[in-house]
Amino acid sequence: MLYTDIDGLLRKDYHYNPETDIGGGMYLWDDEQKARAFHQGPWMERLLANYGSEPEIDWLQIPMTTDGINHSVAVHL
Repeated sequence: MLYTDIDGLLRKDYHYNPETDIGGGMYLWDDEQKARAFHQGPWMERLLANYGSEPEIDWLQIPMTTDGINHSVAVHL
């Protein structure tokens, strides 16, 4: 799954620490309800099947994103 056609998902960044063998993702959504709906059902079932435990999810408000690649700033209010 590449996460390119998910309704409401603006961006996903992947992270991984080889020293701890822990990885995950940071998601930026246009709507909190879409985010919460996505992180239930098949997505959660797949993680449980693959890793045997629920992921740690922190819900944060992101008021602004600065993008150095595209030289842009986006305000998310």
